[in-house]
Amino acid sequence: MLDLGCGNAIGACHLVASGGRNLTYVGIDADPTVCQWARKVLDSLPPAELRGSVVTQTLQEYLAAPASRFDLILSSWAFRSCVDVRLTDTHDAISRAIADLLAPHGVLLVGDAFIAPGATSEEIGRIHRHHLRLVGDRGTGHPIFPPELIATLFEGAGLERVERLDVPALPLGPFLRIPHDRFCLQVFRREADAR
Repeated sequence: MLDLGCGNAIGACHLVASGGRNLTYVGIDADPTVCQWARKVLDSLPPAELRGSVVTQTLQEYLAAPASRFDLILSSWAFRSCVDVRLTDTHDAISRAIADLLAPHGVLLVGDAFIAPGATSEEIGRIHRHHLRLVGDRGTGHPIFPPELIATLFEGAGLERVERLDVPALPLGPFLRIPHDRFCLQVFRREADAR
């Protein structure tokens, strides 16, 4: 598994908790401090269930070097932290490079926040402040990468979207006055080897 913008390696924990055995995990994140925590998390997981490493690199640095292919690639709350939404001329190339890392019949899971229609400008401000506290500012432009754009990019890279699920980003959203803060999980798959 490749975990893009792995943060504290929670993706590795989910793999083990779901019953995974003898798994190989590679996490990448540009934040050296976060990567130190992720390495501690990996060290605490049973080695019979998961072995892995965490690489301190930006997504672009990782994609520029030769890499293995993966059966599963995960980007959870991280696509907007790894790809600058303002640099639209880079989106297609980055999406194709990510798709090229998928093994035949591999699966890409992309989950990230978005703002549902109907939010007021005040609520949008609260959502942005909440996301800033949640995932920080990685200097990648607007903190929301629209799910429709993510789908268009990966479908354009030759992947098929097989599922989309939109849920509240935070169960306490209405209490925090951010009911339009949503999380979109999209599942993409490669049917055949496109390389």
